[in-house]
Amino acid sequence: PEAMASGAPVLGSTMSAGPEIVPDDVAGILVNPREPAEIAEATVLLMSNPALRRELGENGRRIALAQYSLDTGVQRTLEFYERCCSQ
Repeated sequence: PEAMASGAPVLGSTMSAGPEIVPDDVAGILVNPREPAEIAEATVLLMSNPALRRELGENGRRIALAQYSLDTGVQRTLEFYERCCSQ
């Protein structure tokens, strides 16, 4: 989320939490970390395409601010505690 919040396009992993955090081809490009050719291809694509970098970066920033902002985190935490206390 930090890279997205800064407006940077993300080159991320299809493993672990990558797909849950970075929408593929929206805020970044997700690749299989065990496939060097995929990583290289995505890196070259991002480096050679300023318009794509800008688009992914802008999308990522919007998503990060909406989903991972302090206000959103506090609100989700309060909702969680309220659900726990009401059970």
